[in-house]
Amino acid sequence: MQEQDSLEQKIDNLNSIAWNNRVNDSEKAMQFSQEAFPLSRQVNYKKGLADALVIESFGYIRTSAFDKATISLDEAESIYKSSENIRGLAVLNEYKGIIERYHGNSAASLEYIYKALEQSRQTSFTDNEVTNLYQLGVTYRHLANYDKALEYLYMSLSLARKINFPLMEAYNLNVIGSIYFETADYKQALEYYKQGLIMRKQSGDKWGEAGSLNNIGFTCFKLQDYTEAVDYCDRSLAIAKETGDKKGQANSLLHLAEIYSKKMIFQHR
Repeated sequence: MQEQDSLEQKIDNLNSIAWNNRVNDSEKAMQFSQEAFPLSRQVNYKKGLADALVIESFGYIRTSAFDKATISLDEAESIYKSSENIRGLAVLNEYKGIIERYHGNSAASLEYIYKALEQSRQTSFTDNEVTNLYQLGVTYRHLANYDKALEYLYMSLSLARKINFPLMEAYNLNVIGSIYFETADYKQALEYYKQGLIMRKQSGDKWGEAGSLNNIGFTCFKLQDYTEAVDYCDRSLAIAKETGDKKGQANSLLHLAEIYSKKMIFQHR
């Protein structure tokens, strides 16, 4: 019995490290969660296995491996439901909502995330409530319902500040900036992007930092500040290469191409 308890504690520690690193270092998080798999199966520790599967699914979502993420989530879901682990289901349903959004199924995305929000509030899972509100804002942004998107993003931002959750404060600032960008309010967008960059640096979120730099660069481009635009996008590209973020690299390169093209036209007028 003592050995069982000791192994379960080890599994919980592995999952805790993985959870805390899931955003800042998704690859490291997956390594720790996957280390928990054989141990969990060895001692039939269902919760440990389900937690590891959910953390693994986040890594798959980050790399757009949605089929793999869904397989992990489905296995975890059966465990959480059988043990009535509402907090686990709150995280799981949010991730399912993200996957549905990537597939263009906005209605299903909202249904999953609203369910996650209800479960987070039911269990006083405030950290997860912040991310649920953020994901609702992101989904409404995809629907171009900017008023509703800003409503949820500002709710998430306020709660993130209240509980001192700088990582999610940064994510909210960035998406709010994106909405101002999409409505052509570039000066306001730049202000929010720069606030978000500061918070992402403080959180050690290299993926997010690259995204913020790229957004700032392209906003500078829209404001016809081509030197700053190139500088920020170059910095974004360097970090995206460092983290292996292929999508981030593609975005930075695309923006740099557009900036250089416009810069040459502008210089030859």
